[in-house]
Amino acid sequence: MAVLTGNLHRAVILALATLQAFAQAGTQRTVPKPSHPTQIHDSIKSLIKTFAGSWAIHLSSDGSEHGVNGSAGDGEEMWRAGPGSNSLIEEYHSRGTEGEITGLGVFWREESEKGFKVFWCDNTAPVACRTLNNKVDWKEGRLVLSEERYKDGKKHLFQEIFAFDTPDSFTQTLSEGESGASLRPFLTIRATRKKH
Repeated sequence: MAVLTGNLHRAVILALATLQAFAQAGTQRTVPKPSHPTQIHDSIKSLIKTFAGSWAIHLSSDGSEHGVNGSAGDGEEMWRAGPGSNSLIEEYHSRGTEGEITGLGVFWREESEKGFKVFWCDNTAPVACRTLNNKVDWKEGRLVLSEERYKDGKKHLFQEIFAFDTPDSFTQTLSEGESGASLRPFLTIRATRKKH
């Protein structure tokens, strides 16, 4: 192996760099097209159209599940389309008798289950973020979210229903019980779309 020194070494490096530049100049670099073009499902378009915007919210409960005097508070929910309009993002913030609560939800279409799935994070949950294990779907004009949970070693059903009174107002009812027949509401959120 010969050791190159001085100007000869620089000349060889320059020649190699020049050859590499010419070789790359003849090839065009392109980003490949995706094999399956993204198509936005009508149901996610409808969900985005229904919820998109800022909503003033008022929370209330009768106290039967969470404290003697019940819960009350005010806040805001902001809903917007996610990347590519293939998901719906909810940003939640409220302040009241339960303290300050912040949350983030992502809804997306799950083709295999023919409904929506939800990923939810908030500052009060023992596990900060989780994907709800049941699907979310429209039933009789209401968006129904349900999940089976375990509490004190027993299976409980959690349900959240969004019922629209008008296109610019909805009532969000959170209920829980050991079965569908024993569900009891523990929190009601009334939302009104903010006008800009």
